[in-house]
Amino acid sequence: MSTPGGSHSDTLPPITETFGAILLGTFVGLILYGLNVHQTIRYLRNFPHDVQRLKSMVIIVFIVDTFHSVFGVHMCYYYLVMNAFHEDALLDGVWSIRLLAPFTMMMVLVVHGFYVRRLYKIGPQFKAVVIVALCLMLGEAASTMVITVETYMIPTFSEWTRHGWLTAIPFGFSLAADVVLSSTLILILHTSRTGMRRTDSIINVLIVYTINTGLLTRQSLDHRTSSTLRSICPPQNPQLETCPGAACAGR
Repeated sequence: MSTPGGSHSDTLPPITETFGAILLGTFVGLILYGLNVHQTIRYLRNFPHDVQRLKSMVIIVFIVDTFHSVFGVHMCYYYLVMNAFHEDALLDGVWSIRLLAPFTMMMVLVVHGFYVRRLYKIGPQFKAVVIVALCLMLGEAASTMVITVETYMIPTFSEWTRHGWLTAIPFGFSLAADVVLSSTLILILHTSRTGMRRTDSIINVLIVYTINTGLLTRQSLDHRTSSTLRSICPPQNPQLETCPGAACAGR
């Protein structure tokens, strides 16, 4: 199969800028997944008496992250091993790409839910913040599901470029929820300073922990998925007739 006026190789973007970038990103993602495995095992060993709800949340995040990593490995194997010499296959989507978005959403929502519950338990004065965060989470879930459905319905790259702006919506909801939750928790900790050096030092550590586990960690996860999808479908190649990744399943 060839495109009018030339072969697929004339219109395919350089593989180093698409699947090569995804391969490197998958390597980095697997390193982070290894850290997740270590932290999960260490938590279950060191805190066996935690409430079942908290342990279940940790296990759910671990399972979902496992599937997310498997999808990345499958995607690389499918395109770079099984179909390395089949240019037509490089233009077609595979199921693992389409599932990246909803599984990423599940991980982010579980973490957001943990922070929302934490705020809710602090006091009723944060009820408005909790409601805003829940609305943002609902918007993130709804927009991600819409995009996931669209990736199955839009077969060509040229069609998807007209809907590419949709991918920014769930990221916007996620970022807004991160800012609301993390900034509120940081404000609570900051106003809890007592003037005692030892206590304030502990609070500083908690503030750094909130930033690292709140805003930075979740946005790095979102960015990993976003980078994967944008690498497969670079907008500077509108000549492609079929979108690699069945319209770049993305958030």
